[in-house]
Amino acid sequence: MITFSFPIILGNFLQSLYLVIDAVWVGKLLGYESLAAISAVFPVLFFLISLLIGMSVATNILVGQSYGAKNKNILIKVLQNSFFTVVFLSLGLSIIGVLSGKSILNLINTPESIMPDAHRYLTIIILGFLFRALYNWFGGTLRGLGDSKTPLIILVISIVLNIILTPLLIIGIGPFPRLGIAGSALGTVLAFFFSISVGYFILIKRNSLFDFIKKKTTLDFKLIKKIFRVGIPVTFSMVIRSVSWMAIIALVNKFGPSLTAAYGIGVRIDMFAFMPALSISIAVSSMSAQNIGAKKFERVAKTLKCAVKLSLGISFLIFVLVNLFPGAIASIFTRDSSVLSNTVGYLRIISFAYLLFSFIFSLQGVIRGAGHTGYLMFFSVISMLMVRIPAAYFLAEHTTLERFGIWTAILLSAFVAMMLNFLYYRSGLWHKKAPLVYTDKYT
Repeated sequence: MITFSFPIILGNFLQSLYLVIDAVWVGKLLGYESLAAISAVFPVLFFLISLLIGMSVATNILVGQSYGAKNKNILIKVLQNSFFTVVFLSLGLSIIGVLSGKSILNLINTPESIMPDAHRYLTIIILGFLFRALYNWFGGTLRGLGDSKTPLIILVISIVLNIILTPLLIIGIGPFPRLGIAGSALGTVLAFFFSISVGYFILIKRNSLFDFIKKKTTLDFKLIKKIFRVGIPVTFSMVIRSVSWMAIIALVNKFGPSLTAAYGIGVRIDMFAFMPALSISIAVSSMSAQNIGAKKFERVAKTLKCAVKLSLGISFLIFVLVNLFPGAIASIFTRDSSVLSNTVGYLRIISFAYLLFSFIFSLQGVIRGAGHTGYLMFFSVISMLMVRIPAAYFLAEHTTLERFGIWTAILLSAFVAMMLNFLYYRSGLWHKKAPLVYTDKYT
């Protein structure tokens, strides 16, 4: 499990590093209000990205099946149709996002003091949304072909470029213009553009088969329908998370830009804290799916036990570090005393969720491996939409907890999610009827 999980952990670490780079450069070079601006935008971007995550998952599954079947014609069709599906969807989302960006920011109560920077940052990122979407597509395609190294190479290129370009464009050095917060957004967009360009040339140099753009394009709506059928359940789960996230940031914004910035820092720290358990969960899904297919359910139980022990051990170490050095960790992002204080308060409460998610992610790995993603979506509806959001608003606005009530509600919803997933696992329903995600052959 450790061997299988390590490349996934590294890839997720690099993905999260993208977000941290922006936050560090903006916080250090422009101040906490600019940091609050990109923090307010982050849930909106997560929502837009979540709409396309399902497509990359579907691509991964369909490419893997056609490649494994050594069916060259179907593989080309999958590559072409999934590629153009992602392109058309991302362009459509970009148009909608640019036209409605300011309205969305108003909807989530973005403070007036940071509205201009937030809107400017959001607009530029959305205009380059196609490049981010294509990166996800490349990742799904390459993993479907059994290649997990090339996506890491592409991501490393993106991060190096982001590290170099972002500060140059923020403060203006040499021939680079001084763009402020717009420079942070533009640096990210350019990094994605150059990295996917390199990724595409790596792909076609390795095998001319993958230079599918030059081949005669045939849009197959039957295949496109299958892509959506595989990807939509995953997308809905991501949308539920993003809606919950935007509801929470709307509540956080009511307490002012200092708490918004602190929440943005806290979420970025959470991403690193959750990363090992989440990566192990992906490994559990693959291992469980194989054992369920072989009807070796006793091995699924052993896999789960191993995953929980490994996840819990890593999460406990992170929990201890975060509680011993919360101020030092937060100071990586900002020097403002009020933001530091709010971040420490956030971490003191939310760090307990790191332990809960060791169980949640491992249990979800088994259920997802059985193909029961609909139940996971239902559990998300209960824990996030029916528990987290109402509890956060009640505790923050109708008790003396105020902002601490928001963090308490998040912790409460994590406990509910853990219990729902545990009870479903214990029921045994996940292996009594365990359909594969994609079983019918494409002809």
